[in-house]
Amino acid sequence: MSKSTSAIKKAAKKAAKKNLQASLFTTLQELSLSLGVESKKNTKEILKASKKLAKKIAKEIKPAAPVKTAEAPAPDQAAAAQAVPAPAKAPAAKPVASKAKAPKAEAK
Repeated sequence: MSKSTSAIKKAAKKAAKKNLQASLFTTLQELSLSLGVESKKNTKEILKASKKLAKKIAKEIKPAAPVKTAEAPAPDQAAAAQAVPAPAKAPAAKPVASKAKAPKAEAK
């Protein structure tokens, strides 16, 4: 059981690291573009720095204890359906034709 818990923690840290790295990269890239600095070398440095920082932050992450699904009560679907009534359909609106005629322009 401890192996599965360890594997879950490892997977959570890995996913957090990837998410952090992606968000850091996009944020730094947008900042760099707003400053007018755009080059392959700069993009490479931003990618490298975002990976390094994400790795440091991910090491400090401690995932919360998993919640057991048996403890959380399932919502009663019948009660939920009764609590929120379905919206009534509005009657179809008929287009109203304008009976007033536009005045004709006089020909000269």
